[in-house]
Amino acid sequence: MNQTFRSTEWITQRNKALVSAGEAIVAARNSLDQLDDILRGTVSGEFPDIPTVVNITHRMREEINKILVSFVESSSVKDEEVF
Repeated sequence: MNQTFRSTEWITQRNKALVSAGEAIVAARNSLDQLDDILRGTVSGEFPDIPTVVNITHRMREEINKILVSFVESSSVKDEEVF
């Protein structure tokens, strides 16, 4: 019974990490879309709002880190959870 609970708990934690990765991927895509819009405007002769670019790229770094961490967490098993 205890082993079944640990297995179920691991699957639950794995799924939470994968959901988190998926949400971060969607957020990163939105950030890329925003940067693409700014790039298109710049090519058309508009001056980019540098603070906005900085904020978007900083947010995107956080999203990329969240993607990586979530994938690692979804693949990890604590020593006591090995079954």
